[in-house]
Amino acid sequence: MSLRLAISALLPPKQRFGGVASFADNLLLGVSEMAASGALGADPQVTVFHFDGQPITQRAGLRYEAIPPRRGRFYREAELGWRRGREFDGFLFLNYFTPPRVGAERVVTTIHDLQYRHLPQAWPWRKRKWLDLCLRHTLRKCTTVATISEAVRQDVLAQFGQQHATRVQAIWNPVRWQEPVAEAPAAIGERPFLLAVGVDRPQKNFATLIQAFAKLKDDHPDLALVIAGQLRSTRHDAHERTGAMSQELPSTVELVERLGLSDRVIVTGFVDNDVLAALYQRAAAYVLPSLFEGFGMPAVEALGWGTPAITSDLPPLREVTLGAARYVADPLSADAMATEIDATLRAGESARPSAKFSQRIRDLFAPQAIARQYLSCLTGDASLTASIATVAKTPPG
Repeated sequence: MSLRLAISALLPPKQRFGGVASFADNLLLGVSEMAASGALGADPQVTVFHFDGQPITQRAGLRYEAIPPRRGRFYREAELGWRRGREFDGFLFLNYFTPPRVGAERVVTTIHDLQYRHLPQAWPWRKRKWLDLCLRHTLRKCTTVATISEAVRQDVLAQFGQQHATRVQAIWNPVRWQEPVAEAPAAIGERPFLLAVGVDRPQKNFATLIQAFAKLKDDHPDLALVIAGQLRSTRHDAHERTGAMSQELPSTVELVERLGLSDRVIVTGFVDNDVLAALYQRAAAYVLPSLFEGFGMPAVEALGWGTPAITSDLPPLREVTLGAARYVADPLSADAMATEIDATLRAGESARPSAKFSQRIRDLFAPQAIARQYLSCLTGDASLTASIATVAKTPPG
């Protein structure tokens, strides 16, 4: 009998850009490659559920089924689990929520991080209560709970109890590198530049990065700072501007204007993958100044492109960069961040990771390599792959 698997890729509009969307797209690519390789046996049936009208790249060897978006993601995933779960041997849910009833033999759900517990000031209390409820249910219900790094796994066990250790498994996010066919934005010109990528929320800490850049402008007069991602201005979204946190960490647009850096800071907004790849390849260094991360995909992307990475000294970032970035001990210190950036720039080409190391990064995070681990959880076939827990501790080489 053919293997029957289901993946819920229902993404509401706010999640159709950024980390969860990239995770879903790259994972589906890896599953498609695994199906084509014959590793799932003869004629595997992998069904991907998505919202009607949701942008999604349809991959060969996967079946796609559109779900009406009315009533939202949680209702529709609960309905899928209840009405359709028994049709499948394994069912994968990509973002923390596990339906109350799922008829599949094996159920896997991904937990991306516990930011709401560590930065509660950035989350409304009702959302925090909802997340707590969902995660406790996920840890009880699932055959396997996947976390996107070993650091997140350890955090989940510390917060919710070691009794869940046997069912929580660290599986890194899949990352894809594709040679660009586009060029970096013309506004950059031929200037050297630092690159930052992400959504401009207080916890992404772009404010400190901009302040650090201001300290470097005299010693590096030709240097620009390019920020690729979604902007935050004066909107009062609960997830973007919450109380004292937003007052202490102003938005990119506000701070750039206040410091008189408009001619040195280029904010692109969202760019497609081709343009982003061109930016990585041209950047003098990539900077990830976050106050909290569960994974930190842009830092991995940068190292895979052979670009030096400077990140906050957070356990997930040390883990996924394999110890090969420069780390800022106090990410809220503009002086400390400026010092690490300056040292990287002065090191020139010697700061870049070797071609061998960049290839190792690409191999470890390749979509097919990560999909193998998820498919092992979904099928119970341990021969497909092993956990990354030991790989996470391997020193860079």
